[in-house]
Amino acid sequence: MDDVNWQKVFSHYSYFVEFYTEDKIYVAKCMEFPTLTISGKSREEAIRNLQKHLVPELQSFKAKNGDFPAAIAQSKAAGGPFVREVIRKGLSATVA
Repeated sequence: MDDVNWQKVFSHYSYFVEFYTEDKIYVAKCMEFPTLTISGKSREEAIRNLQKHLVPELQSFKAKNGDFPAAIAQSKAAGGPFVREVIRKGLSATVA
């Protein structure tokens, strides 16, 4: 698994980023792994943290299934992951 180009693997997946104004925190989710919720102080940090936690999930999936999970959607125009941002005003984020 060490020879995997993780940036290329990550570029196939879609990310959803929410900003919680009350907590001043960004929360990122990967649409292909909806139960994995990771936070960060910036949009970029939240996505980096999510990708770091996705590695063991992807390794486990590939070990069980022989390949990585199929992407739900891919942004061809941007050449990378589709990122959707939502601002949640007055809501508190609960991140495990």
